[in-house]
Amino acid sequence: MRPSIPNETQYRELLANRGLSAEVIENAIAHCIEYLEFLESNNVKLEESSVDDVKKYVKQLMDSGNNTLDRIDAVCMLTNVLGYLDQYLYLAQMVGGSPLYQSYLKRTKEIAGEEAAEHVFGSIQLPPVGSTAEEFPTYTHAMMRQMTKGLSKETRIKILAGNHHNRSPQSFEEKRRLYKESLDLDEFLKQDHERVIKLLEQHMKEGRLWYRKMVTQEFLDYIKADQERLSARRIGDKLYIKQIPYEFEEYVTETDPQKKRYHFCHCHLARKSILEDNPVPSEFCHCSGGYLKQPYDYIFGQELEVKVLQSAMAGDPECRFAVKLPTNWRKNS
Repeated sequence: MRPSIPNETQYRELLANRGLSAEVIENAIAHCIEYLEFLESNNVKLEESSVDDVKKYVKQLMDSGNNTLDRIDAVCMLTNVLGYLDQYLYLAQMVGGSPLYQSYLKRTKEIAGEEAAEHVFGSIQLPPVGSTAEEFPTYTHAMMRQMTKGLSKETRIKILAGNHHNRSPQSFEEKRRLYKESLDLDEFLKQDHERVIKLLEQHMKEGRLWYRKMVTQEFLDYIKADQERLSARRIGDKLYIKQIPYEFEEYVTETDPQKKRYHFCHCHLARKSILEDNPVPSEFCHCSGGYLKQPYDYIFGQELEVKVLQSAMAGDPECRFAVKLPTNWRKNS
């Protein structure tokens, strides 16, 4: 008899909201069952499991050559649904870590060609899936050094600003529908921000996790205070978007500027370098800009240009980006 997955309905809903297909969701369920069977074989109850158990599982996957992204991501999302924050954070750094380097390599080939990709990545042994954030800044520094040597800034930015997290266009369908129903872009952005606030209010009321955090009144007020957070604001022909702190509670209470920037940064490939007094070049943050602009790429049907305006890597207290709108952005006017 197969182990049963706690909160399976909620788990399926979470994956469906990410735009994943029915086949991918069923595979994720199968991977979760594999994890539960691993715990059973080690006489560990799921509700009593710890980060050490997750580490042992990932090590087993790596030792057996089964350390695939879909396996680790499936368990990562399960720990999210179950509210096992420490386990979720440990796995999230893997999901948002080593697979991205392969994506940079692929996009470099597509944009700059095979020879350029070999120049950038040929001398770099990329970290395997299952590697941790402790290791990533070394690889990121090396990649940026090689990119800077062999590629123009325009090409580097275009490579970095791709959809490296492989976000499904289906996950942006509600935004696109709201945009089409709005009178104009400004109204859409305002309504989109209000929609997010309502979602956060619902999570706070129900005591549910929103991504990796519990929604507090302080966090809700922080989002409400600025439309650029979890939405965007148009000024001229650009959208301005601010990232939100990765570790909100730690960020707002921290007084040391360096640690504050560390708590703000989302990037597992670079954030550790802030504490090491050797931050990854802020140009790399175009990757975060690329992530944040993905909904607007989908809405307008093209890749939009993004520019880093502020970055924790550059010593700024927060991260802010400008996304250039296409020529047809006034279509509803």
